[in-house]
Amino acid sequence: MLRSRALFSVGASALLLGAGCSTSGSGDLAVASDAAGARSQSRIDKLVNKAEVAIAEHRGSAAVKYAEQLVALSPSDPAHRALLAHAYLQAGRFASAAQAAGDALALDPREPRAALDLALAQTALGDWSAARATLATYAEVLRPADRGLALALAGDPIGGAVLIGEEARGAAASATARQNLALALALGGRW
Repeated sequence: MLRSRALFSVGASALLLGAGCSTSGSGDLAVASDAAGARSQSRIDKLVNKAEVAIAEHRGSAAVKYAEQLVALSPSDPAHRALLAHAYLQAGRFASAAQAAGDALALDPREPRAALDLALAQTALGDWSAARATLATYAEVLRPADRGLALALAGDPIGGAVLIGEEARGAAASATARQNLALALALGGRW
């Protein structure tokens, strides 16, 4: 069990990665609205950057703070909700991660970060069958190397290794694909 948790931690770490207004008068309201929209977009861009930097530096609590502010400013943006899910996942808030990822997927079912993070959160919560179902549902939007490692973490290491195998053995194989294959095989006891 301890080895499985350690491998989950290593595997999950490997995966972790304005409208204007017009008037009929002088146009002052439109100019003010455009300026406010530009300030709002600038704030959104800064929050995205801060959240992504915090995630890259493995500062989950800070990433959550920035991502929550981001979603408050832009609640209907699926990429921002996916970023929040990723921050929650890194902070170990798996139920919140699953909720945020589900919200992102409701807004855009082709959001790969949200689909992967939903499956990882479900795995971390111990709901492996839901994680495997999520991976099957969103198979077409996920990279095989990521999907395969998530599948291995969700209790199907051989299936995950098979899925990753073609990508990892190809001429253009990435280091990530080879690493994910090694992790999947290790989860299956094939050291």
